[in-house]
Amino acid sequence: LIQHDGRDVGYLYLSSMIPGHPRPRDVNYLRAAGKVTWIITAGIFALAMVLGILLTRHIVRPVKVLNRATSRVKAGDLSVRIPDSRKDELGDLSRGFNAMTTSLETADHQRRRLIADSAHELRTPVSLIRARIEMMEEGVYPMDADSLAALAGESDRMVKLVEELRI
Repeated sequence: LIQHDGRDVGYLYLSSMIPGHPRPRDVNYLRAAGKVTWIITAGIFALAMVLGILLTRHIVRPVKVLNRATSRVKAGDLSVRIPDSRKDELGDLSRGFNAMTTSLETADHQRRRLIADSAHELRTPVSLIRARIEMMEEGVYPMDADSLAALAGESDRMVKLVEELRI
């Protein structure tokens, strides 16, 4: 008996909680209760493991998809998109990834178009300069101040186009 301020507050048993010699029926009950306790504990542990595995897969699968998509973008495939049906942070991450790859793809198309347009614009003055020089060499055009001024004008046009590209 444990007392505090003159009141009984608890009991401390130092020996068996069953008074006297335990009856076989009591021993059998305690064994059965112990077995049931272990079975329930094992069942709860197994359930926790299964739920842990399912939750881990639920989180890891989209991360693996994102990792594969990132590798494809790194390899130059800007058309890759990730399904973004989730309503959690991983869905937000997928939507952000898709927006990023869309922006990169748009920028890449604009860059390619600029390069193609620039190449076309530079090809014209280069072709004119080359044709005039060849014609001067063949004697079709005289190599005089006017012809050289025309070449200088085309050259200036190329310089201007190149300067515009640097901006």
